[in-house]
Parts: sequence; structure tokens; C-alpha cells
Amino acid sequence: MVYRGPSLKIWDGVTNSLYNAHKLTGIVIFFLVLARLGYRLTQGAPADEPSLETWQKGASHATHWSLYLLLLLVPIGGYLGISLYPALDVFGIPLPSIVAANQAAAARVFSALGRCRPLSCYWSVRTSVLRSITTLFARMVYCSGCGLGPTGASS
Repeated sequence: MVYRGPSLKIWDGVTNSLYNAHKLTGIVIFFLVLARLGYRLTQGAPADEPSLETWQKGASHATHWSLYLLLLLVPIGGYLGISLYPALDVFGIPLPSIVAANQAAAARVFSALGRCRPLSCYWSVRTSVLRSITTLFARMVYCSGCGLGPTGASS
């Protein structure tokens, strides 16, 4: 996507629509994650894969809760930024502010979010890949009757 915005002085209808869509997407994600988290806390989680080692289960749970944390903190940070700026409308619908306007503080919040975004993306992708590799490895090593690993090793 081509960068648009104040540093390139491209602020037209398309830029405004993209920015509004970005804000709306963040708000929707925040409420979907809240709903999912509420469901998870009230209904519980599926049982862990029985073949996983204790450290793998711990890593899996830590990863899962870290993703929830990121999926909540990033939209909260964005909303804090638009409240500080203030840029509190989405497609003409006004939004409530959570703090008093302060554009210098908004610049710091947006800067911090800009630094965190590549990091959170990196950790999300890295975590997904490592989890897939770990699961695949566990299934290959501990499967029964598949001809691989200690349970199905053939002589």
C-alpha cells in the first residue's frame, strides 16, 4: 500500500476514507476480541493435546494469552491516539474521547504504535510458525502406528 498522509501532504477523500476504514477496523477488532475473550473465560478452552510436553503446553498458553494482550492493547493505543489528536469521527459518526486533546502526546502514542506494529506482526508470525512446527514435530515423534518415532519405530 502506498503511504498517504501528512508527511507527503496527500490528504484527500481517498486518504480520509482509508483512515476512517482503519479506525473502524480497529474498533471492530477490539470488540470482537472482547467478545471472544468473554466467551473463552465463561466457556473454557478445549483440552490440551495430550501428546504435548509440559513446556510445550506452557509455551502454547503463554503465546495464546500474549496474542490476546496484543489484540487488546493495539486498538486501545490507537483509540488513545485518536482521542489525543483529536480525530474522533468515523465516516461522520462522532466518537467519545477518553482523554483531553494533546497533539504532542498523540504524536508520541502514534510513534510508539508505529514501532510496535512491526514487532507485534513479527511475533505473531513467528509464534504461528513455531507453534505449527512444534505441533508437527510432536505428532511425528509421538504418533502411534505411523512408523515414525519411538512408539512406531521399526527395527
